[in-house]
Amino acid sequence: MTVTNPQNIYAYQPFDLALSYSIAIFAAVMCAAIGYLAMMKNGLSYTNNFSTILRATRGEDLDTLVADGEVNGADPLPVFIAGMELRYRPFTSAGLAGFHRR
Repeated sequence: MTVTNPQNIYAYQPFDLALSYSIAIFAAVMCAAIGYLAMMKNGLSYTNNFSTILRATRGEDLDTLVADGEVNGADPLPVFIAGMELRYRPFTSAGLAGFHRR
């Protein structure tokens, strides 16, 4: 009977480890810099929350819910919008659907 115990053998190469970490750190710094430049160019920051989309969407019914100064959807979320409850209105006889204040 022959019994074998397989073992993993690792060869540590400091240069390869430093190179891979350096590339990852460089990529992360570049992504952060591009994001920072985008924020500086826009002058505002945004999230992908429903309230951001609601404030940036234009329509007659939504114009009455969102003040003119808040239509860009930028952070922070205004307090009066944070507590607002909306309901989706299905198609009416006029063929319109959309959100209205509850």
